[in-house]
Order: sequence, then C-alpha cells, then structure tokens
Amino acid sequence: VTPPLGADGRLLEALADRLAAAGPADAVVLAAAGSSDTRSRAEVAAVAAALPVPAVVAYAATAVPTVPDAVAALRAAGARRVVTLAYLLADGRFHRALHAAGADVVTPPLADHPAVAAAVLDLASCRVGG
Repeated sequence: VTPPLGADGRLLEALADRLAAAGPADAVVLAAAGSSDTRSRAEVAAVAAALPVPAVVAYAATAVPTVPDAVAALRAAGARRVVTLAYLLADGRFHRALHAAGADVVTPPLADHPAVAAAVLDLASCRVGG
C-alpha cells in the first residue's frame, strides 16, 4: 500500500522511545529482520548510526551477524546488560526469535508507536492522493 518506511525520522523517534523505556544498557543491538539486499543493510546501518547511543547491527535472519552472535560477542567483551532494540514493525517469528538470543531486554515491535502510525498514514495518503 505504501513505499517502504526506510529511515523515516519518525522510526528513529520510535526507536529512541523504545530504547529509553528499556532502561540503562551496557550495550545495544539494533536487530533487523535481515536481507540479502546491500541497500537494505546499509539503511539499517544508517539507522544504527543515527541512534542516540552506539549500537551493533545484527539480524534475525538472512544476514550476518546474527542477533545471538552479536549478543554473545558483547557479553564476551564485558557487557552485563544488553538491550536488543527491535527494528521490526510487528510481532512474529523474527521478533519471537530475538527473545532467545540472550539479551536482557528485547524491545517491542514498532507498529503500535504513534510516530510509526503517523508515518504510515502519511505515506498511504500520499499514495492515494498522488
């Protein structure tokens, strides 16, 4: 119905809110679904770079590093409290898999955040009106 949300600033707002709600962290993993498309992976890296804290990018499927590998590497480096910041819109197989990856906190998917809903509505209205 709409073009991809991409790195819409409202997604960054939602991610920052989710991160703040997760509480303090020694390390953050930005967890995306994964893709074989290099543009998609570059977009995820750009989102990670725009977060208010440093974050390691990892994937639930298809790309590396995987979320479990990223969490394990952060633990090996001394991180005690790891937050997995879900860069996913909805609950499902990928989001459920994040809970088994070893982080202390996994943030909820983004679809119910008001900023994300506003972004989707804006894109849909442009598509219908355009």
